[in-house]
Amino acid sequence: MEASELKKLIDKYFEGETSLDEERKIKETFENNPELQHRFPESALFLALVAEKEVHPSKDLAAQFVQPEAKVRHMNFGTTLKWAASIVIVLSTIFLLFPFNPSGDQAYSDSFENPEEAYEEARKALAMVGGKMNHGRSGAANKIQKFNTVIPLKN
Repeated sequence: MEASELKKLIDKYFEGETSLDEERKIKETFENNPELQHRFPESALFLALVAEKEVHPSKDLAAQFVQPEAKVRHMNFGTTLKWAASIVIVLSTIFLLFPFNPSGDQAYSDSFENPEEAYEEARKALAMVGGKMNHGRSGAANKIQKFNTVIPLKN
């Protein structure tokens, strides 16, 4: 095959318009003519395609990708019975230590018989809390006042 005809086929190949027969002719031409290999830099591509056709995967390749079967564990009756017994023991312990009280009578029992005594105790407790908060606020106010004073700068 002449160089000009080969050049047309190579251009046609890169445009994606060649047939399989034309591609085979290009590969055979580069394989049989070392002079044309030096003239066309594309020859390396076609020689690589010819060489790749001869590569065959090994038979061990498929064995490398096969995964072993996963082990299937079956629970027997004894294991299931042990789990069930453990759950029953835990739940019964919880219900015995913390009994369920739907009426809620014990949760809201009064500690005073007379509502006026209860009011006085609540007033004393709130007065104590308010006094402590005022004491803390007055200490903080004194410290803030120190920071707010302006010290005259010497010239």
